[in-house]
Amino acid sequence: MVAYAPSLKDDDFKQKVGQFSCTQYIPDKSIAITGTSTGLLVIWESDKQRVKGENSETPYKRATKLIPLHQKGITFLTTTACHPYGKCIVTGDSSGQVKFFDCNFMLLFWYQDLKFGPVNCVSFATTSLFTEKNKSSFTESIKGKAYPTCATIGAEPFIIEDFIVSTSSAFMISVTVEGGLKKIILREHDSDVNGLTTHPVLNHVATCSHSGLVKIYDYESKLVVTMKSFGLNNPIQSCVYDKTGQYIAVGFMSGYLRVLDSLTLNEMTSEPFTYGKGPITHIDFSYCNNYCAYADSAFTTTLLLRSNTHECENSWCYVARVRAHNRRITDLLFWTLTESKRSRLFTLSEDRTLAEYDLYNARKHSLPVIARYQVEQLAKPLCLSMPPLSCYKEEFFFISNSASKIKLYNTSTLMCRKTVSSFPQGIEYTKVLPLISQKTNSCYFMVCLSKERLGLIMLPLDGDPLKYTNIIAHPSNGRGVGQAQGLAIDRNGLYAFTAGGPDTCVHMWTLNPTVLEKTVNIAGCMKRRFYDFLSRDFLEEMKDYFYYSMIRTQGICCMDERKTSFTIPITEIPFVMRAIGFYPTEAEVENMINEIKYSRFCDTGEYTTEIDLDTFIQLYCNHRPFQGILYKDVESAFNILTNANVGNKDKCAELSNSHETIIQEKPTITMEELFLTLQNSGEAIGEAEMSEYMAILWGILPEGDRQEILEEIDPKKIEKELESRMSTPINAETFVSDILQMYVYGEDNLSAGHSKELLSKKIQQTDTSLLDELVSNGKYAANSTQTE
Repeated sequence: MVAYAPSLKDDDFKQKVGQFSCTQYIPDKSIAITGTSTGLLVIWESDKQRVKGENSETPYKRATKLIPLHQKGITFLTTTACHPYGKCIVTGDSSGQVKFFDCNFMLLFWYQDLKFGPVNCVSFATTSLFTEKNKSSFTESIKGKAYPTCATIGAEPFIIEDFIVSTSSAFMISVTVEGGLKKIILREHDSDVNGLTTHPVLNHVATCSHSGLVKIYDYESKLVVTMKSFGLNNPIQSCVYDKTGQYIAVGFMSGYLRVLDSLTLNEMTSEPFTYGKGPITHIDFSYCNNYCAYADSAFTTTLLLRSNTHECENSWCYVARVRAHNRRITDLLFWTLTESKRSRLFTLSEDRTLAEYDLYNARKHSLPVIARYQVEQLAKPLCLSMPPLSCYKEEFFFISNSASKIKLYNTSTLMCRKTVSSFPQGIEYTKVLPLISQKTNSCYFMVCLSKERLGLIMLPLDGDPLKYTNIIAHPSNGRGVGQAQGLAIDRNGLYAFTAGGPDTCVHMWTLNPTVLEKTVNIAGCMKRRFYDFLSRDFLEEMKDYFYYSMIRTQGICCMDERKTSFTIPITEIPFVMRAIGFYPTEAEVENMINEIKYSRFCDTGEYTTEIDLDTFIQLYCNHRPFQGILYKDVESAFNILTNANVGNKDKCAELSNSHETIIQEKPTITMEELFLTLQNSGEAIGEAEMSEYMAILWGILPEGDRQEILEEIDPKKIEKELESRMSTPINAETFVSDILQMYVYGEDNLSAGHSKELLSKKIQQTDTSLLDELVSNGKYAANSTQTE
């Protein structure tokens, strides 16, 4: 095989050629033709200077001519049989036109009304009219038939096979040449598929996309039930069936919401609801189908009420719209009380709050907000979901966050009752749905979706890694976009559906939770798997602190006979956690204590006041950050503090709510400014407590808790030492290395602009042989602990 790639420049013909799109050989000739993005046809003939007596079948070609065939770019090129010219050249362009030329490039016929997007392919019927068998009777067979005429002086009948045109706008059009009949035989989504919902009664799944198309499939027969296009100027963001399957609500990028009949897709209101000020991101119906609520990208929530009067022209009417958040709303949910069947409306937002609305006191243009609960401090909450019915004895809902955690909240007290890690570590579940329990299953499950992965989790949640399984559903890194947007489960819990967003794909997955259940049951003791998360040295260190905590509770200086025990009071949890290098906030400490305190309350009616070592290790593995303390996070915090102290509160809020780290040129603040910020922002620290902490960090006071410090303390001396250091400017580097006495390692943890000298200097100050080995080999684990 010999290949040759001739060059062609704009200067060769004093004309812009454009990019090559497709190439075809002309039958029975040694001429090749190439279509370009400027609508030109390049003619390639044998290069006689290079052939030198060889036969005409040679790869050495040169461009001899440019012929303008289209005003738009040529996207497709082929040849086909044609009467009366034997063969003709077929071209398609980016405007949707299809043209036919003879082998001398004279126009024979064209279809200019196929305006369904750029032509990708033209495929002709395989049952040819021009076979040798039909040649004798061909003239008789075309008599009386309405074939079009050629665009020539002779105006001969233009006869070719029927064909199908496919376009990049996801259309397939069947063209019958006789009579000029054109029919759309297939239309699919050609842009982001974000909306996905399943019918609660029928085997229907509905999809919607930015192409303005709503399409409903029967997922058992794999057939299209119905579809409706709202036009390319009305891109759709979301869609949801109501609880009975009578209606389907469709949310548009324009902020409009339409309520459609679920079978015919006819509108049930005379006009769409136009109260949204941005794309409709979330829609939900109440359990009794009396209410419909939707959230938009302008951080507002709108409530609709179903009309009970048959005389009313509209089935749904507007009630009120309210803005309860100052950041993007990540989820919206109607919660129904099991006993009374009364509904509660919640919205979750990136401002780290959960808002509850008063449905039963809502009136025209007024939707009261009952309360806003802070559910996160640093992580961003991503989704809100309820567990399967009868899974828990109490009523809970789940919140997944950006820290790779899933939290369980009591619906009555809004208290965090459980926190578990997601697996694999670092995964962020953006959609979580309960799986309808099948008769063959004795357990309950949840289906979860991240940007790439579809996961199945066995309940109840306890952090056991064996209870998690997942598969890459929408890959990234060159194999795909990795931006999954939609998740739905069929009414029987047999299938899961995922929408890939920009990849325009909808995948249907068969669920078999029995396999996961058997795997967990066979595996045996769960506590052993939490031990496997820890190294042997770290485990021994944890045991030492745990047993030392027992001594603390009985008194360090106690000379009486000590009572041996296998537990410590739950009030000791924060001290042991901080001793082993995990520094939870006060809210996280409260969550950990409540998790243990109420762990058996529903069964026994009593609080749990002690915790054993096995339970403590499980608690630690579930609550600890999966990637340790990052130096760039400390640096980002100093950026926020610097902007706060110079009065730029808007910039401070922007930085604190952004996922990105904005690096400044080593921002510094004084110790006095740091004191004031820590005493007045977030979880405020009292002046006396703050002074004690800083005195210990600076070495003025010995390490340990108050009850462990045996020597006398001179308060005046401490106060004088602290005041002398108040004006000292500090930055992220000095704060970590000089005050906290932590040493950064890992090249990935240093933000842009830091030199390798800083990295080497800090590693040399660390006495850990493992780190020296990592540095010498040039390897740094991205998800390992980042400080010592």
